Amino acid sequence: NDIKIDLILSNQKLDPVKAQLDLSLRGAGYLEDTALRDSNLQMKILLKEKIGLYASPAYLLKYGKPKDCDDLVNHTIINYADNHRLSDQEKWTYVHDGKSGVVTVKPKFNVNDIESGLIACIAGYGIGKFTELNVKSALQQQQLCPILKQYDWGNYHLYAIYPHQQALPKRTRLLLDFIYAHTLNFLEKNLK
Repeated sequence: NDIKIDLILSNQKLDPVKAQLDLSLRGAGYLEDTALRDSNLQMKILLKEKIGLYASPAYLLKYGKPKDCDDLVNHTIINYADNHRLSDQEKWTYVHDGKSGVVTVKPKFNVNDIESGLIACIAGYGIGKFTELNVKSALQQQQLCPILKQYDWGNYHLYAIYPHQQALPKRTRLLLDFIYAHTLNFLEKNLK
């Protein structure tokens, strides 16, 4: 039994080599491009999820649905932000009719935890940006409604990241294969 797991939960980008980590999981797409850029690391994509905008029926009843992305400035925005980006303004990128665009929103609720943002959104506090997997249960229970579906708000990617080396240690390869297989199984069960 030579496997030891140190689980480090953080929104900060840790360098697996400097932190002496055999394997890390990192998401991309909410705050930056979906591609990770570090040539010293190997990456394996675990999942790709579509991002959309959502609001509770109570919020939409009280404030109405935004007509287009420019109308978001007239709404309360729940914004995911990492530990260092709690700003007064955020730029949300999108594609509409084949053209890329950016809308600047002024969040009234910044949060560095997706689940907390989802809870605030379900409670009717405002409009949030989440993946389909994040909102699946809330949609099924009619706690949230998708809005501005005519826009493509991008994708979230989850990567397994490990140091670039000739041969991955067997224990790391086995853990990576286990995580990958279970991610596929989870997605098959939850995205039907």
